[in-house]
Amino acid sequence: HAGATEAELGDVVDELISFCTHAHIVILLYEQPNRDICMLMKTVPPLSALTLGKPFHAMGTHTEARCCFHGKTLTEVEQEIITSITHIK
Repeated sequence: HAGATEAELGDVVDELISFCTHAHIVILLYEQPNRDICMLMKTVPPLSALTLGKPFHAMGTHTEARCCFHGKTLTEVEQEIITSITHIK
């Protein structure tokens, strides 16, 4: 547990994108105090975070979307996202 607040996570993802210039999708998964697993996804055009996040009912913009998964483990969420994005791309 890094102790970062949810508000600080967007900056972390922005830094990852700036350092990894070939990354078109960056996803950060984090656990809420209630044990829900949440996702912050940022994309670089022409990819859309809303389109990629649609199967998970993600909310946001075309460059940033967020959602939470209830009753699933981090590993389950990770696999679900990878499977979904692989099929969309």
